[in-house]
Amino acid sequence: MTDSASTNASSKNIPHQELARNVDTEALGPDPWRPLHEGCNALCIQKPKNDLEMQQVSKLWNGRCDVEVRLLGYVVQDFEFLRYFPGLERLNVQVPIIKNIEGLRHVANSLKEFTLTSTKVRLSLRPVASCTQLEFLHLQGQTKDFGDLRSLTRLRFLGLSGISLPDLSALLPFKDLRSLFLGFCKSIDLSLLGSFTELEALHFIRINNLRDLSALALARNLRRIELNWLPLVESLPDLSVLATLEELEIDGMKSLRDISSIAGAPALRFLGLWDCKGLTPQSFQCLIGHPRLKSLNFGVGRLRDNETIASMFPEKLQQAVYYKIAPGTYLRRPTP
Repeated sequence: MTDSASTNASSKNIPHQELARNVDTEALGPDPWRPLHEGCNALCIQKPKNDLEMQQVSKLWNGRCDVEVRLLGYVVQDFEFLRYFPGLERLNVQVPIIKNIEGLRHVANSLKEFTLTSTKVRLSLRPVASCTQLEFLHLQGQTKDFGDLRSLTRLRFLGLSGISLPDLSALLPFKDLRSLFLGFCKSIDLSLLGSFTELEALHFIRINNLRDLSALALARNLRRIELNWLPLVESLPDLSVLATLEELEIDGMKSLRDISSIAGAPALRFLGLWDCKGLTPQSFQCLIGHPRLKSLNFGVGRLRDNETIASMFPEKLQQAVYYKIAPGTYLRRPTP
């Protein structure tokens, strides 16, 4: 999400129904073809559209570069309709019938954010590689011509879902990467993580057979780490070397039994430990008196242990801090 979109989404003055327009599901409500609200950040299309209908959608979009065009369901099979969207910067495609993405050439000089998920046909990524202005890229399952993506030197966010790489060497061209998502893939060698000196946020989810997270300590500028469903990980590396780490969220790591290394993170402000059944009240003693910790959310799967842990910390420390996308940062949990 771009800063401008984040600002729009967080505005309390914008009616909720105006934040995203779906021209197909709003047919029974207000006119779905009414002009977009100035705070709208997404235009969604999900029912099949012919060329003429996509022209009509483009007129509704009306050159709004801050508005994401989001394709869902079975709306189109290719991207040739993009010739009606000159200057498009944000494109999110979640369409299983996509057979060709060559039409990206129509927006290659303007596209900054691109998401491609739910596809069934193997596609070449060369058209994506031609979009050299991209700063945000999320791919699911597509690996053909992955090496051509080295041209995307402006990338700040990269998300790879269902894409198994042996190591991080294919990502080395992305020297300015600030946020990395890896998930739903085979185990990967993370030893090159320290090569990404601008990296601020890291999210790993369901990486099969991953046991060793010692490489986390190599990414010295991390501010946020999120780890989900890594059931074989038993411990974390010494995080005292991560001087800027503010947020750490761990969920579904049932083998995790030792969190003493977390207590060493000097700037840690928010810590979430959910569904970590290997932890006990004794595991949390290392966090008592942490000088910077402002919020601790937890759940070890046993009511009695949860109550014991709660009694170890001030109530103020345990107040819920909800997820919030903040402009210009990858942090997600504001200080209470």
